[in-house]
Amino acid sequence: MNRSVRFLGHPVHQMLVVFPAGLLMTAFLVDLWTLVMPASRVVGLNDWLLPLGLAAAAVAAPFGFLDWRQLPRPSRARRVGALHGLGNTVAVMLFLASWLLRPEAAPPTWPALLASLIAGGMMLMTAWMGGELVSRLGVGVYQDAHVNATSSLTATEATPSPETPGHIGLTNPRAPERRGPRSRKAAQRAAAGREGSSPVPLSDLSVAGEEDPGAAIDTTDMAPVDRRKRPPR
Repeated sequence: MNRSVRFLGHPVHQMLVVFPAGLLMTAFLVDLWTLVMPASRVVGLNDWLLPLGLAAAAVAAPFGFLDWRQLPRPSRARRVGALHGLGNTVAVMLFLASWLLRPEAAPPTWPALLASLIAGGMMLMTAWMGGELVSRLGVGVYQDAHVNATSSLTATEATPSPETPGHIGLTNPRAPERRGPRSRKAAQRAAAGREGSSPVPLSDLSVAGEEDPGAAIDTTDMAPVDRRKRPPR
């Protein structure tokens, strides 16, 4: 379903979302490690990871909202997209609170760690929803996508209708189906072959003056012939 804001043929939101997802999830892992090793040197990494991840989220979120507005309603894609966007918004707000609650040049407080851990757990769920939107519901995917498709730089496909399904994984979904003969002569030969091999019903095996069609069959002619007994010449 080609319904995304694109740059060079690819959805902008899908290109940008890797930055906030990577930065913020790394911050989540750093805080998770901090619970195990409070004196670790990685504690100070979140002083840089959190602001960079929040800034990247602010850039990627508007493109996701624009893509969501183009989804047909009612549809499962629109419902999943709404949950995906709302969940990410709450997670980003929690990461922002975690960053603001951190003292300078000191280990993070328990409220800051708790906010970061909850936000990371929410982003794991919203990441699954994002994969569901693309992989299962086909949002941002070309209608004629297949393993031998042309480059996105040369694609000129118009936005399909909401009822049109995608074709992910097919070798060539728009190739014509070869169900019949390729030419008129081949069609005539196939029709002649069908006519020549069609069985004749017993009702047609009748002889004039006989009401029973089976009586027209001479059983003596159907007896096996012994080729060793030849008639005298």
